[in-house]
Parts: sequence; C-alpha cells; structure tokens
Amino acid sequence: MDVDKGRKILATKTAEFAYLRFHGKDILLKYDKKESMIVDKTKQKEVYKGNGFVVVLITEVIQTKGEEMLSTGTLEITQGDKKIKIKIGGVSGC
Repeated sequence: MDVDKGRKILATKTAEFAYLRFHGKDILLKYDKKESMIVDKTKQKEVYKGNGFVVVLITEVIQTKGEEMLSTGTLEITQGDKKIKIKIGGVSGC
C-alpha cells in the first residue's frame, strides 16, 4: 500500500515478512507471531519488526465478494519514540 505518494510504502506477505519504504529507506521486517493475532471473525492484527521499526497493521474486512475483500483499518509505524498512525482501506484477494 502506498499511503503518501511513495514516501511510505508497505507490502506484506502475511505471516512471513513485510517490506517498508520509509523516507527513502528500504526496510525488511520479520513477522512477529507472538504479537500478531486474529482478533475476531473479520479483524486481524499483524505485527512486523526489524531495523529499529515496529509496524502494526490492523485490518477489518467490511465486505466480501467472491475471493475479493474490501478492508479498512490502521497502519502504525514506530521508530524509537516516534509513532505514525495512518487510516487505510483497500481491496485484497487471490
């Protein structure tokens, strides 16, 4: 997902790793199985960590159509004592 015209980009392979571009730096993050969880039937929390960053992606499926899902949620990026929280939304599926 591109949240601000290329300055912050997040791509994930769920339950494995995430790629974060943050202020021109490319950062590879590992999935944190202990912190990540399925909250309920439609909501999940994914946590990725590495290189001094913690990324928390919380998504909730609000509509499904076949294999396509419309989701909304938040992306939280933490680096040291700096924290950014961004509302997100989009379509995903196979």
